[in-house]
Amino acid sequence: MKKNNFLQILLIAGLLFLGSCKKGDSNAPSVPPVTGNTDVDALINMNAPAGFDYKTDQDVQLDITILAPDNTPIPYIPVEILNKSAELGGKVLFTSLTDDKGKVTGIIKLPSYVTEIVVNPNYLGVIRNAVVSIAAQTISCTLGGSNTFSGNVVPNSPLGGRPAQPTAYTGFKPMSAPYKYMGTYDNMGKPNYLEPVNDVITNAFLANINASLPERMPVTTYHPDYLQNNAETNINLNTVSDVWFTFITEGAGYTNSIAYFTYPTNNPPQTASAIDTLHIVLPNASLNGSGGRLQAGNKVHLGRFSAGTSIGFALIANGWNGSTVGNGYHTVYSIDKLNPEADASLKRHTVLLYDNIQGLFLVGFEDLKRDNASCDNDFNDCLFTISSNPVIAISRTNVKPIDKPVDSDGDGVNDTYDAFPNDPTKAYINYYPGANTYNTLAFEDNWPFIGDFDLNDMLIENRYTLINDRLNRTVEMSSEFVLKAVGATFKNGFGVEFPFAASKVQSVSGSKVTNTDVVSFAANGCEAGQTKAVIIPFDNAFSVMPSTGNGYINTFMSNPFQTPDTTRMKLVFNTPILASEMGVAPFNPFIMINKTRGREVHLAGKTPTQKVDIKYFKTGQDNTIPGQGKYYKTTSNLPYGLSFSETFEYPIEGKTISVAYPRFVAWAQSGGTNYTNWYKDSTTMIKTNVYKK
Repeated sequence: MKKNNFLQILLIAGLLFLGSCKKGDSNAPSVPPVTGNTDVDALINMNAPAGFDYKTDQDVQLDITILAPDNTPIPYIPVEILNKSAELGGKVLFTSLTDDKGKVTGIIKLPSYVTEIVVNPNYLGVIRNAVVSIAAQTISCTLGGSNTFSGNVVPNSPLGGRPAQPTAYTGFKPMSAPYKYMGTYDNMGKPNYLEPVNDVITNAFLANINASLPERMPVTTYHPDYLQNNAETNINLNTVSDVWFTFITEGAGYTNSIAYFTYPTNNPPQTASAIDTLHIVLPNASLNGSGGRLQAGNKVHLGRFSAGTSIGFALIANGWNGSTVGNGYHTVYSIDKLNPEADASLKRHTVLLYDNIQGLFLVGFEDLKRDNASCDNDFNDCLFTISSNPVIAISRTNVKPIDKPVDSDGDGVNDTYDAFPNDPTKAYINYYPGANTYNTLAFEDNWPFIGDFDLNDMLIENRYTLINDRLNRTVEMSSEFVLKAVGATFKNGFGVEFPFAASKVQSVSGSKVTNTDVVSFAANGCEAGQTKAVIIPFDNAFSVMPSTGNGYINTFMSNPFQTPDTTRMKLVFNTPILASEMGVAPFNPFIMINKTRGREVHLAGKTPTQKVDIKYFKTGQDNTIPGQGKYYKTTSNLPYGLSFSETFEYPIEGKTISVAYPRFVAWAQSGGTNYTNWYKDSTTMIKTNVYKK
């Protein structure tokens, strides 16, 4: 509420007194807003649809299934939802474990303008960074399986980190080293010389691969023994043998090419130029839908080789240019001394492991130069197996064994993917709206009057951190409430109502309430007298962030910037909370006006708590009618607050939101259908009317 909204004190005929509206005078009677603000008048007359709730986001149903190549479900592995692939700087918006049927279900909240997202199972053997379109507010897809993917997947989308169509990159050069294709290939680089029947890649074998070379986990830390100087990295034949190459998966951003070369076991090449011929096995070693057309289990017969022959491998980083194989960015080899790094300790680019159950040799490549700061050293940018007939033809001397999954706490989640490997009650962490992002809440505090509608009377950014168990139930929840701006002189408080019962909560900590005459607490730390769990981060914004700008905080550009204050709270539950009980963040946030507990203001359509004073309903400009399910909108259908599932740049003091964001009106008039990114469009934002630090 702003001081310049009240030029005089008038009694409202026929209305009860509503408490303070004039700053600093707690005994002042209620007054109608002084209009004369043409911008507010324009908003009042904009005629938004009666049922419009001013949501800037959408609730999206998840229906995701993760399968191994043998079409069996993969249980209890993490699946991320991102706005784009992490390789492109994408942000993780949601994390969940698959259930025992390999499924991820539930509801997530996304900005209304989002039409595609990235689904990323952090599991080798399944397509990563799959772009999925949102249809009928549902994300529906199957990733993995014999078809690699199905559902609303958008193959080869740039959001997934691969080009939409294979195109030659700038500076492409033909291969300079002697090379030879093993045969013809299609327009996506898939060989036409594949064996007629794929190898079956079992769920159990994938589990071993993921235990050995897990995504995003550096081998240098988790398996340094694989990089020992005496660890073998090439295939050494003891007897004449047929040898096969089977593609497993890839975890690369590049469209890499894979080749093999041969040499006498006792006379390895000392330089790359000493290699006789590079035989191109896979012109484009990319999965179907992720820049290529390969499937797990695709198999190539390399040929018959004599005893005393060794087979080495080469990866040409980004070698595929859309039609042929070129030099790419660089080439790395399975022979250390051929690799480009100056530091001898960084020259290793492959690991070779043996699975005694499958009777297979697993080869894993790291495709980035290892002296590059962005190299993740997980050695799974291309994974394939080598098999032979007879099986014993390949030497196992100094070949490291493949690892096996470990579940230390017995909760069913392998330690590799268990954020709490020694605690069976916890398995992973989920965030709303993301691990590195915040939701924004913007409130007007003149309720039940309309105010100046600059939506900066209280500006809070918040993030929730949920610790969940194997069954996707929440065990603990932490929250951060960052008070960014106070464009008012009222001593306003802030609270959140959750959909689960207060009795489910064991303890609440972190509240900054200073006046227990206004807010009282039950023994568990929830607000007393509430059936649902309600927390009160603070009862007076100025007690947690005293103003240095004449009663206003970070709304006037002429006032000094104040560092935002963060209130951190933690809820521990008596028993784990089901996802259906937990509901969807940001839940039901509200402000309490000027230490008057019953004068609470919620987002449009959200119900009040049991502490609300109903005498405020249908007074001033408020049009709350509980019997008709109408809450917290004015008689002209304006809300008293907005929520954004991301950062929102708010108006400066006294500038209505429509003056800062001209497309707000058209968005509201369309019922939220048009200009869904109105607050993100920098080309239409009036920057001089938006607060900047």
